[in-house]
Amino acid sequence: MNELGRAWNDPSALPPNWLSQSTVPSYQNALSEIVARDFHDSALWAVKDPRLSLLLPLWAALAEEHNSQI
Repeated sequence: MNELGRAWNDPSALPPNWLSQSTVPSYQNALSEIVARDFHDSALWAVKDPRLSLLLPLWAALAEEHNSQI
């Protein structure tokens, strides 16, 4: 959120192009590694992230990458 100029508890919309910023792939990779490490053998997993409504496109791509559903 800091990279996007927001605080974790800032409910305002993110910029329209936030997914295409150069720093996003490193965060996507880190999240992907966590999901693979912690949930690789789980048919069902969940995440509780208070920013989920803002970061839903990121999590949706991650779920698709790991053959999961949102």
